Amino acid sequence: MLTVKLIIAVITIVWGVWAVLAPRRVLALVGLGAEGARGVTESRVALGALYIGAGGACLWLPEPAAFATLGLAYAAMAAVRLPAIIIDRSADASNWASLVLEVGLGGLLLL
Repeated sequence: MLTVKLIIAVITIVWGVWAVLAPRRVLALVGLGAEGARGVTESRVALGALYIGAGGACLWLPEPAAFATLGLAYAAMAAVRLPAIIIDRSADASNWASLVLEVGLGGLLLL
């Protein structure tokens, strides 16, 4: 199971690196936009650096608590996404795919 958790950490880091290197593409993928340079910087940080740090912590400190923290982060994303899909009427395939991914990754990390 450790191997699966390490793979999830690497996937998390890869997502973060992509967001840092290609923020406008990632923003377009998730249906967001940046109005100016500050918005692009913030997307690099919020959608990139945070994922790199969280996944990196799991590789640097491969302790159960590190994986549980990342798992709880994914679980929290799913817990907010589900009611947001309903409240915002944003039930598209991309949102459902993100929810499934967050539940799956979070669940595996919390095992």
